[in-house]
Amino acid sequence: MIEQIATVVELEGDTAWVEAQRHSACGACATNKGCGAGLFPKAFRFSSPRLKVQHTQDVEVGDRVVIGVDEQALVRGSFAAYIMPILFMLGFALLGETLFADMLTSVAPDVVGLLSGMAGLAAGLMWLKRHSQSIGDDRRYQPLILQKAADHVSVACPKSESN
Repeated sequence: MIEQIATVVELEGDTAWVEAQRHSACGACATNKGCGAGLFPKAFRFSSPRLKVQHTQDVEVGDRVVIGVDEQALVRGSFAAYIMPILFMLGFALLGETLFADMLTSVAPDVVGLLSGMAGLAAGLMWLKRHSQSIGDDRRYQPLILQKAADHVSVACPKSESN
């Protein structure tokens, strides 16, 4: 399970709406030291993501909870979102160059590959939309509340050394 701490903001039956705080990998953003990656959320006013989460725990609005999602579901979802549209694009480009390059001798073969690749990318994005809708209610892909979070969660922050 990949876990994250979030705050319950709304309850609807057996689902809860939670907001998870964005965190940097190293924790230096809280101390305003380090690489400066924490400046982006402050500059652009990014809001916390709001997620629909299954819950079987006794939670109330305002509770801090630990939410989790299965690693395999995350890997499959990432593969579908990032790899499949690219595979569609490359497959259509190769197919377009193979099938239509000899037919369209007046047009450069690169243009045929480019246009068929763009059509493949569009087809891959349409496939992704349908796939996302088909797994939208599948409980394997839904995050769930694992437990209530401890009141005091400490984040280790590395100390910077001066030269």
